[in-house]
Amino acid sequence: ENKLKTSNMGYTTYSYLKEALNEAKSRLDEAKKALEDGRYYTTLSLDFQARITIRHVDWYLDVETDADLENLLKNVDDEIKSTENTISNLTIRGISMLQAVAASEERIEQAKSLLKDAWSAYYDGNYWDAVSNAAFAYERIQTAKFWASLGERYAKGDVIERESLKETARDYLDNSRLIITYITSMFGEVNLQELINLMNEGEGYYQDGKYSAAIFSAMEARIQAEIILDTLGIDNETILMDKLQRMKEDAKVAIVQAQKEGIYPILSFSYYEFAQSYENQGGLDNIQTAMVFYQYAKETSTVFLETTSSPKIIEEPSITIPTQTTTPQATTSPTQPEPTKSYISLIPFALLVGIVLGFIVGRKS
Repeated sequence: ENKLKTSNMGYTTYSYLKEALNEAKSRLDEAKKALEDGRYYTTLSLDFQARITIRHVDWYLDVETDADLENLLKNVDDEIKSTENTISNLTIRGISMLQAVAASEERIEQAKSLLKDAWSAYYDGNYWDAVSNAAFAYERIQTAKFWASLGERYAKGDVIERESLKETARDYLDNSRLIITYITSMFGEVNLQELINLMNEGEGYYQDGKYSAAIFSAMEARIQAEIILDTLGIDNETILMDKLQRMKEDAKVAIVQAQKEGIYPILSFSYYEFAQSYENQGGLDNIQTAMVFYQYAKETSTVFLETTSSPKIIEEPSITIPTQTTTPQATTSPTQPEPTKSYISLIPFALLVGIVLGFIVGRKS
């Protein structure tokens, strides 16, 4: 904030940057409240959103020339390559670590895509979008590191070779492709482009040998398509809530089953908590979003188990994360709930600020 006060920004730009920082502070206040309430994954997600905005403003104030921006993008590129090299050489032990590494690999690919967009904006002379995407890419790569560190903390069991997942990944991609093809034949590809993009990302992960990430990408695309079909034409909140409760119960059963198998389903706990937060907000859109995340929680729990049947469990699964000795730099909002990963996407605050400011600030010179 002091850096902004001493900058030479014009009044309009200064006002919007100041408002962005105020909103980031509000996000951090929400994160503190979520932490007090024991909603750990929500805490980290809100922290992540705030960090993107703060870094965007900070870097934008630093960039004055083409050389400044080019060096910034190169530094982010180095960070991505270093992280990718480290994570690709991890030895995966057990399914808990496998889930976390899959989440990490997805976030690396997202960071690479964001940086590609940043370079495109740079060559177009659009400083604002270039810095915005670079900041997002940098924070996304921090979440990749975070998930990898969680995976190492929960590493337990036999070594899982990445190549052993190839056949499973192919099956997931093929099954998901069938459903996506069916639903696009009903609604058209233009209306479901995000689902198609998600499937294409999964195919890209597969071609690059990132089979665990391909599995989860295909799973996410299929679940989103199934939710569309399952809720088609239903605008009665009571009916949707009945469907939601069945999905929630299935997610509980799956999580407990995974724990009985000696697995700590890190991603599943995260998805389950996000689903609860949307369920508690109510409304048709939030209910549908909660459905998506409960299904994510269920399937990520059992995706590698030999059996998916288990006794009916009625108690809430215990949602905990390892005690932190230091505050992590960032975390995910899954696949994130990331804005590009769901057809019911709720655009994070940082992107909304970017859209608004992009129109007003444009190119900085």
